[in-house]
Amino acid sequence: MKVNLQLKRKPRIEMIPLIDLMFLILVSFVCGVFFMSVHRGVPVTLPLSSTARIEKQLTLTLTIQADGTVLWTRNRSQWKLLGRP
Repeated sequence: MKVNLQLKRKPRIEMIPLIDLMFLILVSFVCGVFFMSVHRGVPVTLPLSSTARIEKQLTLTLTIQADGTVLWTRNRSQWKLLGRP
């Protein structure tokens, strides 16, 4: 019995699996380089203190709006209280 093949198809190379494989190799290489590197640093001994106080800076905000309203740290204020003659 003779088998009749209608068309001979050319072999086709799929590109998407090749791209996926190249990204996998690239990620493996990058991760390998990061894990193989030796991190050398200078050892530093920091002073310790149990009585140190944290100094906080007080920030005051003065806002003058277009209609002439004065806001002192988000609270309404008057020009007289700010020292305006």
